[in-house]
Amino acid sequence: MYVNTKENPADVATRGTTVSKLNNDSLWWHDPKWLSYNIQKWKNDSCEDNLSVEKMYQSEIKREKIRCSTLLWNQNEEENRPPVGIDCREFSSYTNVVRVNAWVQRFVSRMKKDTCCTGKVLTYIELKVAKMNWIKYIQRKHYLDVLKQKRVQKK
Repeated sequence: MYVNTKENPADVATRGTTVSKLNNDSLWWHDPKWLSYNIQKWKNDSCEDNLSVEKMYQSEIKREKIRCSTLLWNQNEEENRPPVGIDCREFSSYTNVVRVNAWVQRFVSRMKKDTCCTGKVLTYIELKVAKMNWIKYIQRKHYLDVLKQKRVQKK
């Protein structure tokens, strides 16, 4: 049975939302009204105009394709940028680059209100993540062809 995205509680969580919005979302907590009706009154493809159902379905697919292509485009654009936009040539050492990266990531996490450390010293995990970001960036920048070949070989 096809369920329109506006009436589908599963779509609430899978389309991206915040905890506060989810907490106040009546569809998420109470399901669509028609679910409480007798099963013979439920909407289904056979009793609705198939053309309108198909149009709704196609419009949802089109929106998802646009959303996915936008995400991929943004991801490809991000791959060409250094982590947190830092120009490593401005620093005297690799260690300083990694530390600044970790501080910026902590700042961003705090602005997003993600749970993160608030101490005066960077944690091992924060430094490790920052270091891995730089390693991945350098690999993408200088070894993209090799990485693509490896992906093809795995398939």
